[in-house]
Amino acid sequence: MAEVKTGEYLRFDHSRVRRQLLECYLVYHPKAIILVNGESNELYQVAFPFSSASTWR
Repeated sequence: MAEVKTGEYLRFDHSRVRRQLLECYLVYHPKAIILVNGESNELYQVAFPFSSASTWR
């Protein structure tokens, strides 16, 4: 999954960006999440500190 961001939402430390990427990770279980800098075309792989095999109840 790739997510393109520009402007203030480009920063991964922005809470809305973190929440959106985490929600996508938990719902769709992608093999990887790539954050794309829409201004410079740089790519960043995003990882979360738990395995995709974790279950949430």
